[in-house]
Amino acid sequence: MQVHTSLGTYSGIANIGTNPTFNGRERHIEVYLFNYKGDLYGKTIGVDFFEYIRGEKTFLGVDQLVDQIRRDINIAQEYFCKNCKVM
Repeated sequence: MQVHTSLGTYSGIANIGTNPTFNGRERHIEVYLFNYKGDLYGKTIGVDFFEYIRGEKTFLGVDQLVDQIRRDINIAQEYFCKNCKVM
């Protein structure tokens, strides 16, 4: 996915779901941008989604979740490199 702001375009990954590992019930959208340091809360942005990586699942613990997120990041970065998208 990519986020378009007044400062530029940034690539990243997103999770849309309930955070079942932490017993979440409400649906949220969480975004991690690869090369962005800052705060976009309250800002107007545009979002493009490109590829679906995987469904949401419950992990046994935080370490297992973090390992999977790292794998997801690698998959997304490979996608952007192969498809000449901004990172």
